[in-house]
Amino acid sequence: MYEKFGQFIDGKWSHSSDKSTYEVINPANEEVIGHASKATKEDVDRALKELIKFNFQIQRQNYSRIQFYLLHILPKEWMKKNLLI
Repeated sequence: MYEKFGQFIDGKWSHSSDKSTYEVINPANEEVIGHASKATKEDVDRALKELIKFNFQIQRQNYSRIQFYLLHILPKEWMKKNLLI
């Protein structure tokens, strides 16, 4: 049941770098219902690198929006308000 899943990193499901797994136990009857991929230090490092890259992209997009507003929208609004254009 759980073999096809792993860590969701960079928009993709992937197994752990060393292919290790752990048992998934049904709490109702304590039977093993599958195995899930066990993350390693390398997997966590890869996930953090992707997170930092993604965060940087979001910050850059927000900066571009702020820059556009300051350079284009705000001056036009100011001119309309103060110069009666």
